Amino acid sequence: MAIIGTVAINVSASGDFLGYVPTQIGLINPAAAFLEQFFTYNAGANTVTVPAQGATPVAVIIVPPAGNTQSIIFKGVSGDTGVRLHNTNPTMISLDSSVTSFVLTVGGTVTSLKFLWL
Repeated sequence: MAIIGTVAINVSASGDFLGYVPTQIGLINPAAAFLEQFFTYNAGANTVTVPAQGATPVAVIIVPPAGNTQSIIFKGVSGDTGVRLHNTNPTMISLDSSVTSFVLTVGGTVTSLKFLWL
């Protein structure tokens, strides 16, 4: 049986406001190459290769280790300005099938950086 990868994000809020309707956002890869990987990256630019295990992943969830204090910047290529990711909160990035790699530039050594490929 094939692996089917599914991610569901439930968005809700509470408090004193009007007009908000809770939203659910979903992502499904019917031919998922679900893979969990852990890496240690040193300071500077680090190329991340999208795994070619089975099907092409359509997303990656990057999960920094608890207590991480180093900056993590997501870039298409090393020379990009990039986008600063949160030090400890997970980030999900959807990937086009043409993406074969990207760069994470870190401010110092980050151990046990988790990647969940879907």
